[in-house]
Amino acid sequence: MQKMDMPLYKVLGAKSDIVEAYNTHGGWLSWPLDKLVENAMELKMRATTR
Repeated sequence: MQKMDMPLYKVLGAKSDIVEAYNTHGGWLSWPLDKLVENAMELKMRATTR
């Protein structure tokens, strides 16, 4: 097998090295509304976007 000087994801044809993801732990239905809102605002502040 020939050694290639590039990452495997590029050899396989990837167009980007960015993977979009999202947080599925925004709160629970049993939480009081104020706690849900506080948690959502914290997640929004920590979020990164392109």
